Amino acid sequence: MAGSASAAAKQHDPLRVLFCGADEFSIYSLRALHELQKKRTDKVESIDVVCRPDKRVGRGMKQIQEVPIKGVATELGLKLHQIDTFQDWVPPTSFNLIVAVSFGLLVPARIIESAKYGGLNVHPSLLPEFRGAAPIQHTLLHRRTRSGVTLQTMHPTKFDHGMVLDQSRVDLPPDSQYQDLVGLLGPLGAKMLAKCIYHGNFVPPLQEAKGLRGLKASYAPKLTPEDRHINWDTWTADDIITRDKVIGRLWDTTTYTWCMGLPPHEGQARRLTYHGPWVVHPKGDSYPETAVEANAGSPLPLTDSRPARIGFCTVDKRLIMPSEVTIEGERRAEGLQKLAQNLLQNHGEPLHNDLVSATPAFALSSAACTLSNPLSTASGFGRHISRPPSDADVMKCSQTMKDKSPRPSMCLALTWSGKSNGDDGGGFHENAPGLLEGVDWVNGDRIVSDEDVVKTSHWHSTFPTLGVAPALSH
Repeated sequence: MAGSASAAAKQHDPLRVLFCGADEFSIYSLRALHELQKKRTDKVESIDVVCRPDKRVGRGMKQIQEVPIKGVATELGLKLHQIDTFQDWVPPTSFNLIVAVSFGLLVPARIIESAKYGGLNVHPSLLPEFRGAAPIQHTLLHRRTRSGVTLQTMHPTKFDHGMVLDQSRVDLPPDSQYQDLVGLLGPLGAKMLAKCIYHGNFVPPLQEAKGLRGLKASYAPKLTPEDRHINWDTWTADDIITRDKVIGRLWDTTTYTWCMGLPPHEGQARRLTYHGPWVVHPKGDSYPETAVEANAGSPLPLTDSRPARIGFCTVDKRLIMPSEVTIEGERRAEGLQKLAQNLLQNHGEPLHNDLVSATPAFALSSAACTLSNPLSTASGFGRHISRPPSDADVMKCSQTMKDKSPRPSMCLALTWSGKSNGDDGGGFHENAPGLLEGVDWVNGDRIVSDEDVVKTSHWHSTFPTLGVAPALSH
């Protein structure tokens, strides 16, 4: 613990405290302050509590939700003031110390400066790390193994920029969740506040805490619904699992149209809300070279469980599965099987353990694809789709090409870019340098590339960046 030791307690007037709080973390400090008042009225004479007003929530806004600290203030017999802004608000009596803990509103300079001893704030992070409204959540989102509590003075114009009077560090237990940290840091902060007041460490001249480590300043802004919006391009499987545990109700708007076989960008998208816990597929941590890979965010139907489920390939090449899904406008947590069934119907065979172990798979290019309707090439052998292709798409497309090929022996390699090359021979363009640019599977001529493609009754591609296609007998 970093702090400023006092040889003897500083003398001060009995404190008339204006306590500004809201949540469970702040309740710990309020109870500690009240206990000190009961034992030492020479230290704490009175406590008034300020919190936000009740608000309407739920469907139809018919339910009334109280701020958690309101009930505790009533239980302790403390005077309560509910305000939504300090503008034009004048404290009904004179206070000589302001205490703010997880309050959410900036206490204005006129109120802090009117109090003889200014203001104190208890903040659940090791300041200056995680300044802001949601330090506990950001501690968990960043998967920190250590956290702490800071006791600081209140700055008149900025959050979390006061003088640090005390700071305590604590190691976090593995797999800690939000309530675990509240239960760990809340009592620690309450103890620091009571100690400060007991010893009079808030009385000028103030002494900054000793032994502080130079942590880099960072911010922990209030979480918004956008923090739940899955970014398939950047979130790893661990990121998804962590965010589900910390804030839950992750969502996206791209998966629905793909599973349902609907064209994108035509007002048919629906939000899917995913329910945890998310789990990584048993093979997801160590897929072999021949296992199925797909672009991040690609949903795959899984039939190695009953009922059928869907999994998602992540940017770190793992397969992750939600417990349930709610489709916007439909019954809660009943969408997973519907999506899996439609995904299977619209996009081919499912990913099954037998397929994974027995069939070499096609590792898809990571190039971005924006595709449209099925079977639109001149020869009818290509297949346009609404998202980057999955293994099932490759299998379905390749089977169609194989069945319709005029030659018993052909050279076939696939690459995806979102549009056909427009030639009568069909196929797709991939214009990225160094990758396969086209394929003329009709006449079996050599493909323009730096690699050789073997002409046999089976077919495959030898491009490592595009992966290996499954061998199919003609």
